[in-house]
Amino acid sequence: MRWAGLWYVLLLLCAPAAAEQSTDELTVCAASQLQSAGSYRMGFEQLQHLAALSTPLISRGEVELQPAGSIRWHVIEPIDYELFIDVNGMVTSSDGATFDHPAIMRLVRMLLTMDTRALAATFVITGNCNDQDWSLHLTPTDELLKGLFEHINANGGHLLSGVELVAHSGDRTVFRFADLAADPSGN
Repeated sequence: MRWAGLWYVLLLLCAPAAAEQSTDELTVCAASQLQSAGSYRMGFEQLQHLAALSTPLISRGEVELQPAGSIRWHVIEPIDYELFIDVNGMVTSSDGATFDHPAIMRLVRMLLTMDTRALAATFVITGNCNDQDWSLHLTPTDELLKGLFEHINANGGHLLSGVELVAHSGDRTVFRFADLAADPSGN
């Protein structure tokens, strides 16, 4: 019995440790799953956890990644409004106003499209990815995003499932994506 225990310990010591995935491996793995959909539409629920409030602010709506790469963000509750983000990051609201929030719009685009180059250039990335799902912990290196967020968590599978934005103040914004409907042909 003593030898069996010793062999077990030796096997554990000699077994290769689970390799930590590099930034490139993580982003490429996650991107390969997301890129199976040329366009998609999904519902979302946004919960804003603010230190000053005991309950989160909740909004719901729909986000659509269009085949040309533009994004339609439609908030349905509590008020109805839409934002259109073109491929250059310019935002147009449903009332016709245009504005540009470069860091936030870049972040939205990076996460919805899993832009591996942009993510790797903007964050220190840790996490895990396998054939079925992925999760990323993103620590900003970009000065503007570093000023806004302590870190960002994202997870998904074939589509983005959730994002948590954690501000330095401790405030958190959580997005849960559901009612997923992918169009693998990109139409």
